[in-house]
Amino acid sequence: MDGNQAATTVLRQLKASSLDEKQAWQRLCKEVLHPGQPFELHQQLFKATYTSWPAEQKGPAPVWIPDSRQVQETNVARFMQTFQGDPLWDSQRTGNPTADWLLLQQISCRHPEVFWSAVLRELGVGFHTPPDQMLIDNTDDPDKVQWLPASYVVDCRC
Repeated sequence: MDGNQAATTVLRQLKASSLDEKQAWQRLCKEVLHPGQPFELHQQLFKATYTSWPAEQKGPAPVWIPDSRQVQETNVARFMQTFQGDPLWDSQRTGNPTADWLLLQQISCRHPEVFWSAVLRELGVGFHTPPDQMLIDNTDDPDKVQWLPASYVVDCRC
């Protein structure tokens, strides 16, 4: 059976199974697709897998979905392991980066002082003049929000 036939067979099986689109795409990528196949085949299977994906609600369909090992090896997972100082995070985090992602996103918006100062420390961003606060958000206009007011970032380290 060639790659196209195998892909068609697996796609049929996936459509008949209880897997959701993301699970089906992961299985196709793991069991059928490989770099030596034409890119057009990858595109066709991607489109066929995600025919009912609600892009208006969920955004674009994911092309790459990391497995749990890959998630654990990300910089954001490492950050999540060491992030402290927010009571909501300290009380509700599970230790699973995939499960904790939405909580981390909420904290980044609700408690920007704690979250973004930790991110800047993690990234090693240095300042000639540190900011008075992370942001000034006293407007309904997102274009008028001020990040790192009164600060000067170190743009070169020797």
